[in-house]
Amino acid sequence: MNASEKYVACAVDFKLFHQRTGLKNKVDLVLAQIVYIVIRAFFKYLVCNVKDPVFTKGDYQEFFREALTSFILKFQARKNLFKGVYRILRKKQERLSDQKNKIHFEIN
Repeated sequence: MNASEKYVACAVDFKLFHQRTGLKNKVDLVLAQIVYIVIRAFFKYLVCNVKDPVFTKGDYQEFFREALTSFILKFQARKNLFKGVYRILRKKQERLSDQKNKIHFEIN
């Protein structure tokens, strides 16, 4: 099981739990934001903490796009439950495919 599969499995419980809380209307947005944070954190780890890293800061956009695709495919498989998350992630993917929307990796 890869990271995106594990995340979706946890997201099911998260979404079902928050159907009864004040976060109900924001769950899909929160889940999408967490995907972005996870991708960024993993990239930061690979660039900053791995001896002789394979990636450089300049690889961030391509890395993000590829990782995002993996998450999109997993959420697509559960689209009935995660229609909003799927839509948000696909929209982000579309924006990233436009070369004008370059994202930069800053270490903070």
